[in-house]
Amino acid sequence: MRLPQSVQEIADVVGRENALKLAGRANGCLYVPQPRHMEESHWIAQLIGHEPAVALSEEFSGFILKPATCRFVYTNWRNQSIYEFHRQGLSNAAIAEKFCITERHIRNIISSFPDSQLDFGF
Repeated sequence: MRLPQSVQEIADVVGRENALKLAGRANGCLYVPQPRHMEESHWIAQLIGHEPAVALSEEFSGFILKPATCRFVYTNWRNQSIYEFHRQGLSNAAIAEKFCITERHIRNIISSFPDSQLDFGF
């Protein structure tokens, strides 16, 4: 699936997956600080990793980016990732923490996959 141009520009710097994470969390507006202010504790660095965050900061230092939210693309990617983590045996609590959503929502997402009812974990 093609990304909107506003998100593709970010993906060219930090990669598709990281661009989708940013677009999903930025809610249409993303201020990119200067590289000297891109610390490991910054929310962007926490979300996509410090190295990609610094690369983003070097490319778009001081800019306010307006990426399309890509909500449907992001949600599909997130749900697929959640289901894969579940299939790999990661606990619902760990998955919920990773995606900053509730365990109940994790259970709902997992149960929405057609073969989830067939996976009894034996």
